[in-house]
Amino acid sequence: MRRRILISVLLLLGAIDAARADSALPAVYIVSGVFGGDVLNVRSGPSADHTVTGGLPNGAEVEVTARSNDGWARILQGEGNGWVAMRYLQAQAAVEIPEELFCGGTEPFWSLTLGRDNSLTFNEMGGEPLKISSDWRHSVTGRQKGSFAIGSDSEIALFHRRDCSDGMSDRTYGWALDFLLTGGQGAYLQGCCRMLR
Repeated sequence: MRRRILISVLLLLGAIDAARADSALPAVYIVSGVFGGDVLNVRSGPSADHTVTGGLPNGAEVEVTARSNDGWARILQGEGNGWVAMRYLQAQAAVEIPEELFCGGTEPFWSLTLGRDNSLTFNEMGGEPLKISSDWRHSVTGRQKGSFAIGSDSEIALFHRRDCSDGMSDRTYGWALDFLLTGGQGAYLQGCCRMLR
């Protein structure tokens, strides 16, 4: 019963942004169709008029977190975001819930990794990693489509498919995280996640 109440509370925390989330994003794409020896220009905004900030070769994996109406994709790039032309991106198999996520937050700095085996690894800056074996995993449907919860009796991680800012960089992530530790002193942490390391 306690677990159901905690999950319900965490789901309500994410309900505000869920209605505007694009259920197909974020997603992993592969750069494709760039002429040999050339790169796909990464730009500071969604048009060819914006400054080139980098380049990606054919075969590079990118995480697309948003799309413009005129054929541009926002990607994670360094400590910020970049924009690339969608026509040079090949979609990978769509996933409702990713197998892995790499999350982090601030004050204090911490990280949480969702592994392919449904395990969670939590680490606070300067501390020892805490490996958490999850006892359950629940997908969420309806207004929260694309969200899912995973955890045990003492930890619950709720992942939301929506824009998220870490408050430290200019990067906009495609996944947000609410993480509740109920054992020991307990803690409620919020952070952002990415699909690619």
